[in-house]
Amino acid sequence: MSMLVNYVQPVHFHSFEVSEKRNKSFEISSFVETQATSLLKEYPVEFVNYNKRQLSRIYPRGKRVDSSNFLPQIFWNAGCQLVALNFQTLDLAMQLNLGIFEYNNHCGYILKPDFMRRDDRRFDPFAESIMDGVVAATLTIKVIAGQFVTDRKIGTYVEVDMYGLPTDTVRRRHRTKTVPNNGINPVYDEDPFVFKKVVLPTLAVIRMAVMDENNKLLGHRVLPVMGLRPGYRHIPLRNECNLPLLMPTVFVHISVKDYVPDDMSDIVDFLTNPQKFPTTNWREKTKEKRKTLLSKLFDFGEDFKISDLENGKSPKLHNVNKSSNTKSVQSNGRASVPPSPQHEDSKPLAGNKSSVPAFTEEVTKQQITKKPTHPLVKAEPSNGQPSQFNQISVKENRVQSKSTIQSLLDDPSLLVPTPLKDLKNQKGFFKVICKRDKELESLSKKHEKWKRKHKELRKTQAEVFVAMCKDHFQAEMDVMLKHHDSVYDVLKLIMDINHREHDRKLTAIFEMEVEEHRRKMEEHSKKEMKTLSKMYKDKNELARIKREAQTKHIDEVVQERAKHKDLLYKKKDELKRELSLIQQEYEKEREMVPKEYRAIYEEKCRKLTEQFRDVGLCDSREELNGEQNTPL
Repeated sequence: MSMLVNYVQPVHFHSFEVSEKRNKSFEISSFVETQATSLLKEYPVEFVNYNKRQLSRIYPRGKRVDSSNFLPQIFWNAGCQLVALNFQTLDLAMQLNLGIFEYNNHCGYILKPDFMRRDDRRFDPFAESIMDGVVAATLTIKVIAGQFVTDRKIGTYVEVDMYGLPTDTVRRRHRTKTVPNNGINPVYDEDPFVFKKVVLPTLAVIRMAVMDENNKLLGHRVLPVMGLRPGYRHIPLRNECNLPLLMPTVFVHISVKDYVPDDMSDIVDFLTNPQKFPTTNWREKTKEKRKTLLSKLFDFGEDFKISDLENGKSPKLHNVNKSSNTKSVQSNGRASVPPSPQHEDSKPLAGNKSSVPAFTEEVTKQQITKKPTHPLVKAEPSNGQPSQFNQISVKENRVQSKSTIQSLLDDPSLLVPTPLKDLKNQKGFFKVICKRDKELESLSKKHEKWKRKHKELRKTQAEVFVAMCKDHFQAEMDVMLKHHDSVYDVLKLIMDINHREHDRKLTAIFEMEVEEHRRKMEEHSKKEMKTLSKMYKDKNELARIKREAQTKHIDEVVQERAKHKDLLYKKKDELKRELSLIQQEYEKEREMVPKEYRAIYEEKCRKLTEQFRDVGLCDSREELNGEQNTPL
């Protein structure tokens, strides 16, 4: 990078159109991984064309406090030249990076494919079809055995993954069986792992990883697909740092061929070995294939023989299975006709009447009148007698009193937010705490070492020891203050997510209850219309009564929905007040914790001075006054 300072100029990225208008190949722009991912999703082809003209650098986002990495293959597919990673973490992304750049004699540079460099070629990193001028490949790998995988008596297995374009990437699919209690010469002898269609072999790599039964990595190897040599091969393994292991190898058989579609495989086999396929057999297969295709052109529902068509006879219609027309009663009370297993997509012929078996009509009243239950709806009696609702008159229905609203929103448990103590048990918060405690632990070990040395020189080195302890206490406080903001930022993020989840839950319950109430009102309206039709014989009078009932139904639905909405807003306000208390508790604790750190530091210094007063050190009050005047 230092050698490129004289040749490249860093600039801020505005858009692909602006960069294309400027057309300056010596300019370089840096992208955080989130920005680069969004650009790649929205403008994949423009991103590739941008990298044809000038350099781009991708770096991890700042929220990766655990120094984790993203997969660099995502941005290599777009032609990004500089993909930065956290080298202190030897995870899968770093192993791929080290393995790929092991290719080309460790020079550190790999030439991009021709279509990612030429201006007259168009490349989409999300392409799923074969590109012009690029021959897709079919890769077959058979894992036979391993040699000196580990000196422990433990079970092992091998995983074979492929990384490349999204359509070529295959992860955690191909895995051998676990050979128990054998790490010296395990024999896997699995069926070959076939990567049927590798659209872009020039960007694809193979990763073979040997794992023990506890899913711990014993060794791996990353190899480009274009660099594979067919045949039986012993593949030496690498460790997590991509350094060669002394003896571990994997014995495999590799086969690399050009991709051939399934419908063209017979032709390729015939052209490759004509003697294996006589002309008569080939003609018979072609004839049978034509018969199958010809049968699709006839009317659905016809059962015929191709031999009849060849002899000039008309196709014979066969009887349709009568069981195909059997009616089945669904949960909503409607009868549906399932398709026949022989003619699933066919329609019944004109004039044919389906015979319905007798047992399909014997449906119990409980199956037809079954209604969904709800905790707020009172179940109707199922003893076969008419319900009380059917016995009341229409006039009484109109003046029926409205019941009070019973809602799930009244549940007091919905207004109890997650306390701050429980939020601290989240995984993200524990990660930051563990990192802080790790540094504190290292400081404590250093402190214990000096403490043992002090016991030998207590009389002569008391002042040095006290100063060292105070430096240690100061360092502890500095570490606590250093991680204070990051710890409570993560805690605030978890708290905000939890608060949004509470609000979303209230809204979901409101929508569910509104939909349930609308459904019940529609059922009630239908029953009322049927009752009115039986009572009034005059059509004009019946139409007028129905219009009034429909208007009343609409008004009731609107009023009930408004009541539910008011209740929702009320509950949301109550929840907001409860959440604000949690927010205030969080703010108060965030302000008080640094003061507590300083108080603990001063208390430790005071106790230390009191402990060594007999040695001749200054008074504890003077020592504390001196410490308070020192800047933190």
